[in-house]
Parts: sequence; structure tokens; C-alpha cells
Amino acid sequence: MILVGTQAQCVSDEMSFRDLTCLGSGIFISDFSGSESRFCLHHLGIRGIVTIASHAIDSLWADDGIQYHTVIISPAAPIEDHLHDICDFAARNQPCLICCSSGRGLSALACAAHAVREGREPNSSTALDSIREAVDGALFISVDDQAALDGFCDASMSPVGPSARSGPRVEQQEVYPSTPLKRKRHQTGDATAAKTKAKADAGGAGLPTSDFVL
Repeated sequence: MILVGTQAQCVSDEMSFRDLTCLGSGIFISDFSGSESRFCLHHLGIRGIVTIASHAIDSLWADDGIQYHTVIISPAAPIEDHLHDICDFAARNQPCLICCSSGRGLSALACAAHAVREGREPNSSTALDSIREAVDGALFISVDDQAALDGFCDASMSPVGPSARSGPRVEQQEVYPSTPLKRKRHQTGDATAAKTKAKADAGGAGLPTSDFVL
């Protein structure tokens, strides 16, 4: 009985030290310490880990069958460029841990994006509020990153959002050609047809071949 109590205390201490938080629906958030604890990952049954940083993070437990998705942020590749891939990975590999250096910054933003896209939250604001309450602390998200999240969530909630990502959008065909040159030729053809009809009505033999617009 004492051994069981000691083991339970060890589990509790390890989980508290790693600062892992369950956000529901198979998504966990933490700083990088959470991804380093083999014990915690196995205890939670984690199948996928998303790491978000300015540099590559080692895939420490890939040999255990855990899938990794490494996101490297740079001025040329901001977080908004990665949100679709993060959400796709998290949906395929649950339970999934999403982490960054603080566990309160870009990882929170990615979790909010996933919650909205999966329909668990109606918009980015409520999603971040739920995460803030779950981690019981402030979130560190810049104005630019907030704008990127808002744009992603708005597109995800749009009726054409998911279908637009599944393939190229098919535009409705115009009655008239779109370029000015082709439009002019089209209109010239209409005028020629009207001229031909007028001559035919007057008993004319029609237009010579040189009058037709190719």
C-alpha cells in the first residue's frame, strides 16, 4: 500500500513539474519540458508532438512510435504559414501534445486554431479564453500573430474554407471573355453578325470572307 502511494505521488510530482495541461478532445499543451518527459508522454498515451520554435527540436522519443511535427518559425515563415499543417497533424495523431518554449505563446495560438477548425470553439477569442482558463495564466501572443490566428479562424469558419483547401477553386465561367482584347473581338463578332443579318433581310448576298473576325 505504501508502494502504491509512493508511485502515485511520483506520477503527480512528475506531471506537475512538466506543466502539462489537457485542453480536451485529445489535445495537450506545455512548454518543451513536457515533450522531454518520456514518463509523462507514455502515461498520457501521447501519439504526436508538435514543437514550435526558431530552431529544430530533437525527436527524442521517435523510436517509441511517437510522431513528430517540427515547426521552425522565421521572418520568412511565420506561424500563419504553418497552422493548416499543425491542425492536420494534430487531427491525425491524437492524443497530441503541442508545445513551445513558454507553453503560453505560439503553442496556445496553434491549439486555438485547432479548436476552431474542429468546431470546438466558435472563434479565436473564445478559443484563447478557454486556453487561458485551462492553463490558469496569461498568454504571450503578439499583435501580428493574433491577426494571423483571426484570419485563419475566419477562413476555417467560412463555407468555402475547407473546400478551397481540398483543391483548386473553379471559377464560374463568364459570358464574355475576361481580357480586353478577347472581349473586343467578341463584341466585334456580335456587330458583324448583326450586319450580316441586316444584309440578309435586305436580300443581300452576305458579307465577303474578309469581313469576318477570326
